[in-house]
Amino acid sequence: MPKPEPTTETSVDFDATGIVFNIQRFSVHDGPGIRTIVFLKGCPMRCKWCANPESQNPNPELMFDDPKAAERAAESKQTPLHIVKLAELGGVTDQDEDDWLRDGMILKGKRVTVSETMKQLEKDSKQYARSGGGITLSGGEPLMQPVFAAELLKACKERGWTTAIETAAYVHREVIAKVIPWVDTVLLDIKSPYSDVHEEWTGVPNKRILDNAILISNLAHTIIRIPTIPGVNNSPQSVEDTCRIAEHLHGVREIDILPYHTLGEGKYHMLSKDYPMGETPPLSIEEAEELAKIVRAHGLDCVIGG
Repeated sequence: MPKPEPTTETSVDFDATGIVFNIQRFSVHDGPGIRTIVFLKGCPMRCKWCANPESQNPNPELMFDDPKAAERAAESKQTPLHIVKLAELGGVTDQDEDDWLRDGMILKGKRVTVSETMKQLEKDSKQYARSGGGITLSGGEPLMQPVFAAELLKACKERGWTTAIETAAYVHREVIAKVIPWVDTVLLDIKSPYSDVHEEWTGVPNKRILDNAILISNLAHTIIRIPTIPGVNNSPQSVEDTCRIAEHLHGVREIDILPYHTLGEGKYHMLSKDYPMGETPPLSIEEAEELAKIVRAHGLDCVIGG
């Protein structure tokens, strides 16, 4: 499938909407140069180590920064249900969010248009031009919102910004064909080369992901990333077998090791959820270095941390 060349005549639907839960500026990871990362809600997987549990639900939701905030919200005129409905409809202002934050409520996700999102991204357009940077879509799984993702990427390409996407690619092939042609760099998670292990820890098998990896690598520059979890996929054999998968993909020259950490644990408590990983220790830098040696022995570049 040929990669479309953006032109001044590219048709962008600036009224297309999506649910975004964060926009992170001045990132030097997740693609070349200085980047802005747009985080989209929704994910079809339930990775037990997920550091962004607020990304999983496709709808807006509230996090509470202290145990009594939920009780106060239930007794207020603007109940959590009312706030979430307002966010789904796209009727949330910055002042609204400031007010809720003072009440101990943090809104995660609100409906926005491509036009509204571009206004935020354009604030750093000079930085993109100077650094060769641009926009990265993340999540959740950004491919769960294919219409919004494609239209936003088209608009970014019209501005001459580089585009990237972080994905696990557990979607239908039609979604890949719709979105990936507008992406310069795909940061593709392969969480385990073994389908049974993948399903145990993420809730889904990996066949669709591996099939889509072939298609993706033929459409865009692809970097494989391994979120590396002690007791799940940190064995030398697991990394070896992931390297062998990469060797059969078109043009893949890099596999990055993303060491497991516990920085997202507090978010589970703010969502009134249990942390699934229990007392699992973070991956040490020494162990990450040993796994990186395996990747490099296959003639592939490797960055620890991505």
